[in-house]
Amino acid sequence: MYVLSLDGLLVTIDARTNTVLGILKVGTLADRMAVDSVSGRIYVYVTKDASNSGGGMLAVVDGQTGALITTVEPTDKEPFGPGAIGVNESTRRVYVGDFNSKVTVVDGATNRILQSIDVGGQPIAMAIDVARDRVFVATAGLTNGVAVIDGATNTVIKRFEGGDTPRAIAVNPATERLYLANGMETLTVLGEADGRVLKTLTVMNRPERIVIDPRLSRIYVANVGAGTLSVLDARADNIIAQPIVARAMGFGLVVDSRNGRLYIVEKIAITARLEVLE
Repeated sequence: MYVLSLDGLLVTIDARTNTVLGILKVGTLADRMAVDSVSGRIYVYVTKDASNSGGGMLAVVDGQTGALITTVEPTDKEPFGPGAIGVNESTRRVYVGDFNSKVTVVDGATNRILQSIDVGGQPIAMAIDVARDRVFVATAGLTNGVAVIDGATNTVIKRFEGGDTPRAIAVNPATERLYLANGMETLTVLGEADGRVLKTLTVMNRPERIVIDPRLSRIYVANVGAGTLSVLDARADNIIAQPIVARAMGFGLVVDSRNGRLYIVEKIAITARLEVLE
């Protein structure tokens, strides 16, 4: 498992023993990462200059050796920015959002930039349906909603309404549903194909991260402002628990279906603590 720190460190953790295996400095600052479990590569948006969070690049790390493979530099036409990043493990394409309403596509096999896509708003978060080759980008600013990218053509083929202030998004390919956190305490369930609103749930303050455990049919929403975790039954889309899990929850949330554990970055600080839940 990999944990990213604000000061540009990528920490590798053994999920069996919960011990640190290695630490790699990837940049001055680091913001978001995506892991390709098939190729074993980790993609991290990093900043070279602490005074300019938009002047960053994409660091490519070998997950087996923990070594930096290369960095991908943006261009004027194909920019990078902090906030949203994702990878399709089947096509090996990496998607990196930018402040200026763009998502830049990188070929993970060659580490070359392919093109940049206008999504009509600032990319806040993204979710990828690998089997259907669809990228769902939650956008804010100019347009609040969801832009749907066809991975085969790198074009926006649909746009869904997304309510006020999108914060996080996840897709459940098994049920063909999208989960969009928006506003201060709302989780909207959408149909993946047409964006139709299926259900609106009230969670707790500032839902910032969503992960899905397909084995247990559970959805977990990290409510950063409340320090709580909303637990949903993915079959009925009902909230079944909202325990307090952290006093000052950070922005990291991941589930390991193999060992049934949930990992949460508990503190928003340079020195953070990782909390492990069974």
